[in-house]
Amino acid sequence: MAAHENATGMPWRCLRFRRLRSVVRYNAPRIEGIFFNTATCEKTAMRIQVIGAGGWGLALARLLALNDNTVALWCRDEDNPDLLRESRESKTFLPGVLLPGGIEIRRDVIPDVDIAVFAVPSHAMRAVAARYPLAPGVIRVSVAKGIENESLLRMSEVLADVNPGGPVVAL
Repeated sequence: MAAHENATGMPWRCLRFRRLRSVVRYNAPRIEGIFFNTATCEKTAMRIQVIGAGGWGLALARLLALNDNTVALWCRDEDNPDLLRESRESKTFLPGVLLPGGIEIRRDVIPDVDIAVFAVPSHAMRAVAARYPLAPGVIRVSVAKGIENESLLRMSEVLADVNPGGPVVAL
């Protein structure tokens, strides 16, 4: 038995994922197998759109790209996407941290990805989600903290309200 395997002969990483998957109950049948093939213990590359190029969005986009996913990053015009595309670094939000070359920096959102990660401030969530509708079946992930002022909804509830048609999860 190798050091990276347990008594079942499976890598430890595989067993950790299986335990995590058994804990997640919300929409589990719909999203099972997209991220990870549990039969062969192989990762499946996903097409992921990160919406928001602040510090949190940049860090998540970098992490997702380093894990062999196809990542597109939506960037507002105010955040200077051309400079970010050229230098691969945001001196405002994450100075000294370079984005991998595989991240596509865009001014629009790709509507038919596997996962859309919303990393925008809570006060802008409704407007951004309404401006960029996604295809049905796209998994919407809210990574924003806070509650909408007018409706007192959580950000995941705002996404489900504005952009229905797919599972919504919160990180």
